[in-house]
Amino acid sequence: MKNWFIPTVRLPATIKPKLINTAADLLQDIFIRRRCQVIEGGAVTVWWEVEQNKLSPTGPIIDAERREGVMFYTWSEKVTESLASFSIVTFYIVVVLGIGSVIRDVIKVGSEQIFIKDMPKPDSLMLICEGILISRLENNLEREEQLYFILIDIMRSPEIIKMITSSSLKKKENQAIENGNEQ
Repeated sequence: MKNWFIPTVRLPATIKPKLINTAADLLQDIFIRRRCQVIEGGAVTVWWEVEQNKLSPTGPIIDAERREGVMFYTWSEKVTESLASFSIVTFYIVVVLGIGSVIRDVIKVGSEQIFIKDMPKPDSLMLICEGILISRLENNLEREEQLYFILIDIMRSPEIIKMITSSSLKKKENQAIENGNEQ
């Protein structure tokens, strides 16, 4: 089959591939042949072979130097066309505001949770949490609810938390005293 296909295809990030050049000098000849082979026992296997001339910058090479199969070149884009068409404002909105706010939320330390994360002695609160769990396991729902509301009342008041878990300043002073005694 003369001038059957173009061996150069562009694969954009869209759905349909595009031919790069439809010039007649890029058209290649392909050869389709039906082959048969007799197998043991008289069975016949039939298949089709597709070959083409070797590709050359100057055109196809003689028929004696055909390749098996069909070969073509593809070009794939590293950046999709739709991303390249965005404006700088769109880039700013997506990257700086969208992704930046997510990264900021992940990295920043919540100042509203410092008193929870930096408790010097959380043992009393842990006992209340364990009491809630034990009450739940024993199916004592009244006691579980009572302990739960006690815990909620404590967590609503930073002053009560400070009284129960002691002060961070006392912890620093005690560490300074202990370090002074060791030296």
